[in-house]
Amino acid sequence: MDGRTTAGRTVRKEEIAMNIQEWKEKSAESLSEVEEEAKILLDRIEKAKKCLEKVNDRQDADRFFEENDIEHGFKHICLF
Repeated sequence: MDGRTTAGRTVRKEEIAMNIQEWKEKSAESLSEVEEEAKILLDRIEKAKKCLEKVNDRQDADRFFEENDIEHGFKHICLF
């Protein structure tokens, strides 16, 4: 037999190769998305550091948190 049994069915080598290629393409796409989010995250961290220097009281701290939601809108990155 030219294949293997997966989930109760026989899968041909060609199907396995195609599935791996599809998986590789999807994985590469996901990694690119994570990389882009990481770049955005680093930019947001730098901005937050600069804003943090200006925090002197509770009102400033509240404004800091409102203006610096560093993980907002990410698909792959979740912090805290």
